[in-house]
Amino acid sequence: MKFKIQFFILVMFLIFSCALSAQQVTNFKGAEVFSHEAVLFGKFEVRMRMVNEKGMVSSFFLYDNKSWQGLPHLWREIDIEALGKEKNLLQTNIITGHAASKLMSELKHKVENLHSEYHTYTVEWTPDYIAVYVDGVLLRKDTAAENQQVADLRDTPLTYRMNLWISDAEEWAGRFNKNTLPRFQYVNWIKYYEYTPGKGPGGSDFTLAWTDDFNSFNTERWGAGNWGFEGNMAAFDPANAVIKNGYLILCLTKASETGLKGLIPEDN
Repeated sequence: MKFKIQFFILVMFLIFSCALSAQQVTNFKGAEVFSHEAVLFGKFEVRMRMVNEKGMVSSFFLYDNKSWQGLPHLWREIDIEALGKEKNLLQTNIITGHAASKLMSELKHKVENLHSEYHTYTVEWTPDYIAVYVDGVLLRKDTAAENQQVADLRDTPLTYRMNLWISDAEEWAGRFNKNTLPRFQYVNWIKYYEYTPGKGPGGSDFTLAWTDDFNSFNTERWGAGNWGFEGNMAAFDPANAVIKNGYLILCLTKASETGLKGLIPEDN
C-alpha cells in the first residue's frame, strides 16, 4: 500500500510538472527567423543589438535542420548567443556529436554594452577553421588541426538563423522574470560571403554574395518559426518577427501581447 501511494504521488507530480511546463510555453511567445537555403562554408556579418536579460537567449547561429532528430543524423551547429545570466555575457559554441550525445566547446566572452548598442558579429567558416569576431575583434578561432569538430563540420551544409527565447536552465541563462517582458532583438542588416579561396577582393578567401537590409521580409530567403523545443519556455510565433523601418525585430512577449512595442533604437 505504501508503494502504491508513493507511485501515485510521483505520477501526479509528473502530470503537474508537464502541465506547468505546457502552460509556461503557452504564456510566452518568442521569435525565430531561419533561412530556406543551406550553405557549405562562407562568412556571415550580422549587425544587431542583442538582448541581455536574465533567463533569455538572443542569438545568431548556423544549424543543420536534421540535428534534433538523432541518429543516423549528426548534430551540426555554430553559435553566437547573448546569455542573460551575467551582464554583457556572450557565448560562442560549436556543437557536434548527435542529439543523445552532444559534444560542445562553449567559450564565454565579455562584450561591453551588449544590450544597449549595435555590434557587428562575424562568423568565418572554412574547411580549416571557424572564427568569430565582434566589431572586427577576434573572439575565438578553432582550427581543424586542433579541434576535430571543425573537421566534422566539413560534411554538412547549414542553414542560418536568429532567435530570441526563454531558457528554463537557470544555471546557464539565469532566472527568468516575466515582469522584464517585452524584450526585442534588433537586426539592421546581414551579409553573406561565399568561400572562394584566393579569389575574393585583394586575393581574400571570401566574396560577397548578398546583403539583406531588411527593407522587407524576403520570403524566398527567410521563414518565421512557429514551434518550440525542449527547454524553451516561449513558443516561437511568426507575429513576433517584425520588419519595420529597415530593421528586423525579434520580439519576446507575453502571449497576449505579441509584436513590436515602442520605438526602434537607431543604429548610429
